[in-house]
Amino acid sequence: MIRPEHSERKRMMEPISQQIRKQVFKNLIASGTNCLHNLRSMDRNAQDVNDNLLRDILRKNSLTEYGKRYGFSQIRSYEEYARTVPLTDYADYEDDIRRMSDGGEKNILMAASPDYYIITSGTKGAPKRIPSSREQSKIIRTYTNLYRFGLIYESLGDIWSDGATLCPMEVRVHASEGGTPMAYFSSRMLADLGDLIHFASLSPKEVIWSDPGQDNLYLHLRFGLACEKVSEMNAAYVTVLLELMRYLEANWQELVQDIREGTINEKVSLSFQKREKLIASIEPDPERADALEKEFKKGFEDPILPRIWKKLSLVSAACGASFAPYLKQLQRYTGNDLPVYYHGYTASEAVLGIPVRLNSSWFMLLPDSCFYEFQEFDEKSGMGLEHETGAPLLKMSQLEKGRTYLVIITNRCGLYRYRMHDVVRVVDYHGEIPVIEFLYREDAMLSIGGEHITEDELTEAVFKAAREAQLQLTGFSVYTDSEAKPFGRYVILIEPSGEAALPDPDSLARRIMSILKEENVTVQLTARLGAEFVPVVCWLKQGTYEEYRMWQGNRNLGGNQVKPPQILRRPEQIQFFLDKVQEDRRNL
Repeated sequence: MIRPEHSERKRMMEPISQQIRKQVFKNLIASGTNCLHNLRSMDRNAQDVNDNLLRDILRKNSLTEYGKRYGFSQIRSYEEYARTVPLTDYADYEDDIRRMSDGGEKNILMAASPDYYIITSGTKGAPKRIPSSREQSKIIRTYTNLYRFGLIYESLGDIWSDGATLCPMEVRVHASEGGTPMAYFSSRMLADLGDLIHFASLSPKEVIWSDPGQDNLYLHLRFGLACEKVSEMNAAYVTVLLELMRYLEANWQELVQDIREGTINEKVSLSFQKREKLIASIEPDPERADALEKEFKKGFEDPILPRIWKKLSLVSAACGASFAPYLKQLQRYTGNDLPVYYHGYTASEAVLGIPVRLNSSWFMLLPDSCFYEFQEFDEKSGMGLEHETGAPLLKMSQLEKGRTYLVIITNRCGLYRYRMHDVVRVVDYHGEIPVIEFLYREDAMLSIGGEHITEDELTEAVFKAAREAQLQLTGFSVYTDSEAKPFGRYVILIEPSGEAALPDPDSLARRIMSILKEENVTVQLTARLGAEFVPVVCWLKQGTYEEYRMWQGNRNLGGNQVKPPQILRRPEQIQFFLDKVQEDRRNL
């Protein structure tokens, strides 16, 4: 039998695959449109929906150990709930969750059996295990997938839905001692797609179901570049997309050669079995390779992505305030006009909010996802306002536009009056539904002498000082050196990008501090009180943040959910970065 040439077989198969994809997208868009309408209809009775959810959670879990301990069956109102059940943190559940995940014990915190444990990235200690259930997963899918389809299609139409998605994410699932699957949030969402995963990512399942040490940046690009109809890039964080683009700029020759020859570079880290299977599935494509090479040889000064993917119409990623400088750097590759879908206000514990429109980091709270309470927050002191023990906090309907709050949730999977430690500001209302802006984590704040510097303020100061010094940077991190005399100091670790000469680190440190003083009243006050200090800037070796992502991914459950850490707290985390400081510029 004579095999058709590659280009001919592509023409034979494309109408079939396109037809299937269009039908799948048509169904998802229809479901997403319904989801959009359902949520918008809740704006007339959002607090009633949220109160009913609390009653339902208490009823379903009244016979659990936790429910019996606090008399869930006897609670008739929110006020009784607030008087009876204490505010909690993860430490209050850790032992019980270990009994559930490792010992397989049931009916401890939740009546439903956990079908997954969602792993956090562990910003302050060992990764947490957050129980999840089929009911919780359905809510998460509804708002992270279906709502997203509805809003994007409403905004962009067929230009988006007719293309393909480059999704540099990976799935890595482990089992607890008790046999229940454990994964990061994004891994769980991709794993749940099953066979539909082919419509969420151009990458084959051998790439998506990743092995430790696998060279996924290369592999995602290898299969993404081969497709000329990419209409969306979708990643857990905008930093992942930026890292992907930097990798492309440095390695496009090898990628083009592989596409031309139908190969996978021998230097790419990949198991023998996967390599054999992937190579069997690809063919030489000199026509696509020529088109790519032509654009790459023109350089990257003009945005490259609209030139190699004519249909590209959307970026989807988490890119709130602390990610804003990285989104700006990504626009060097995408151009300034490409719409952005900001992933919602999501956490391992629940999905709390979704964007009200494209290009917006304002999120509408979800009345049917979890029960909300709010504690007023004083940004000047960096503390929640005091309230009497057992006194009710504020509910959704009691929030005021322009005010700042700490978020407390009761979810469907065994977390009750749980402190998220997130600081949010109410920026608007959609009917009765508050629209909020996520500001920062309560514990992601720096303080030595009484000042309170948020992660966003520090990010803005570092990037502004870098721009003034004509310094391109890949990323930065900071930790508090409390042993330095007389007051302690902040050590700012910066990975420069490119080969340009580096500015004087002491001058850069002084400029960062002066910007913070200009913008932050508490820094001004501590300086007037005699507690002024200047941080220390040290240069990291190039590739440090990619090594960190791989290190964390291999230690835990995959690198695509690993955020570049900006405030370092764990000793092993600090030591990792100190080991990467350039020896000839240690400055410590």
